[in-house]
Amino acid sequence: RDRAESIANTIPTDFETAADAVGAVNTRFGETGDQLEELSTAFVKFSRLNNTNVVDSVNDVQKAMKAFSVDTKDATKVLDAITAAGQKYGVSASMIQSSLTQNAATFQQMGMSIADATDFLGKCETSGIEVTEMMSGLQRAMKTAASDGKSVSEALAEVQNKMSGASDETEALNEAYDLFGRKGANVYQA
Repeated sequence: RDRAESIANTIPTDFETAADAVGAVNTRFGETGDQLEELSTAFVKFSRLNNTNVVDSVNDVQKAMKAFSVDTKDATKVLDAITAAGQKYGVSASMIQSSLTQNAATFQQMGMSIADATDFLGKCETSGIEVTEMMSGLQRAMKTAASDGKSVSEALAEVQNKMSGASDETEALNEAYDLFGRKGANVYQA
């Protein structure tokens, strides 16, 4: 109660929102004392800035952090990355949070950190690329690359080189089809 009152008196928020943040942060992150108040304050600010429910934000961000094995001490960096991507690309924080959790394994196999994946998702959404189809194409590309004994980045670079060096658009698209499959290639080409 004291922590929630302190937050409500320090930043522009109501007591109920501050109390919700304190309860959720304590439950999801196990924080107490000053760390509890600091992280709860960060989530209240994040939720206000991104127009999200504070409890949902705590839950979704914690799930994404767990999926990427990010330590609690870096939670504010994750909040900053999500907010920055949302503002830079005009996408919702909620979409980024859920996509991070759903696709964490794929992003990690590609060598992406949570910040890299956040920015990547923002770029995809702002380009009109459907994230679910794109991730399906990337997963297929990773399987194809692995079966060929290549890393995903090597396979992507190779396809990009082949596509840019193709004699016409049809040949370029066929290169993408080989790696991503038909749906994924159309997404990659976009």
